[in-house]
Amino acid sequence: MSSAIGGLLTSLDGDAALYQLDVISLERAPTGSNEREPVEWEGDPTYGSGNMPEVDSPRFIAFSGRGTGNQQVRVFLYGWVGTSPDNFRIAAGDDATIEAAIATLTAVTNTFLTAGLNTPIWKPYVNVGFNAYFQRKQRLIA
Repeated sequence: MSSAIGGLLTSLDGDAALYQLDVISLERAPTGSNEREPVEWEGDPTYGSGNMPEVDSPRFIAFSGRGTGNQQVRVFLYGWVGTSPDNFRIAAGDDATIEAAIATLTAVTNTFLTAGLNTPIWKPYVNVGFNAYFQRKQRLIA
């Protein structure tokens, strides 16, 4: 699990696509449980570079995939450096870093699974958005 997440972060790290992210812990919930347990982090302690402006803190990119039975999986990542396109979507063919990240997700077959525990087929794009919870938190700071 740690190596799969580290691989995804590394694929985004190489092209200055991430603000500095410091990994402080990793947790997972066993299948069928809502209780989390710690997992050892084996990757780099830091990815990306530069300080994220507070105004960018709610922005995310979301990778989406579907598996058997049309079940969906999504991976959200905060700390992405970039602007939001007019349609809030970045195609893999338009951005080599996004293409590399999707290839990384595709290569991992036992970590990022659908609700039915199936390996997904990843969509050839990421969606860009702003998390409403973090937007509200930002409004309280300003």
